[in-house]
Amino acid sequence: MGWSDFSYAAYLLAACILNFQRALALFVLTCLVLLVLVHRFLKKIFGKKLTRCLKPLKNSRLKLWMKWVFAGVALIGLILWLALDTAQRPEQLISFAGICMFVLILFACSKHHSAVSWRAVLWGLGLQFVFGIFVIRTDPGFIAFQWLGDQIQIFLNYTVAGSSFVFGDMLVKDVFAFQSLPIILFFGCVMSILYYLGLMQWIVQKIAWFLQITMGTTATETLAVTGNIFVGMTEAPLLIRPYLADMTLSEIHAVMTGGFATISGTVLGAFISFGVGIDCMITPG
Repeated sequence: MGWSDFSYAAYLLAACILNFQRALALFVLTCLVLLVLVHRFLKKIFGKKLTRCLKPLKNSRLKLWMKWVFAGVALIGLILWLALDTAQRPEQLISFAGICMFVLILFACSKHHSAVSWRAVLWGLGLQFVFGIFVIRTDPGFIAFQWLGDQIQIFLNYTVAGSSFVFGDMLVKDVFAFQSLPIILFFGCVMSILYYLGLMQWIVQKIAWFLQITMGTTATETLAVTGNIFVGMTEAPLLIRPYLADMTLSEIHAVMTGGFATISGTVLGAFISFGVGIDCMITPG
């Protein structure tokens, strides 16, 4: 450890002692960075050994049986959850029936029914369902996302001070353009800086890796769809620009659908300036 590490540790300790609530965001970011460093250290030491241990399961019957057992447990869990959760309010099943109807209509309109990847469909809906339960139905999930929404709101409110300095308080308070456009510019500049530092590429790659191993999607379409979380649908395909010419129509359709189905971080900031709750937008619909 160098002097910079000791200085940062001393600064973090002093900030937590003086006002822990104000320093909570810095503490959480520090813990995330430490987890990444520990993961890299463990992967460097045990990565090859773990890969050799799991190699026999790669094409074995045990892996196939594990998949079927996991699918069966997930199906039974879903049925039990729906039965218990909607026992008092059966009208909630209307939303579930709507999702099933959407899937059936899209399957009926498919050009190649045998080519439908049910793994991507079921994993996508399952991840959204679990994520929604964690955020909406559990106290830790709700508190965590409420805190995250507050931190994003504080971060975006920094534009008010800058806009007031440049344009004056009257224009910022009364004119719509001076309320929303500075947020879009500010967030876009921050994203550009993070991309220049390489942080956003690392985050996008990790999220894309997780979606790829769960949903079984290709690397190019997964990377582009993951990029839509942070940038718009016009910038996200630039992440896979060298591979666009070799992508199939299905992959290109997935990239376009992901772009239309999500909003970028800059648009998210604009919606927040309208007064929309951040916790409502970052939870799955």
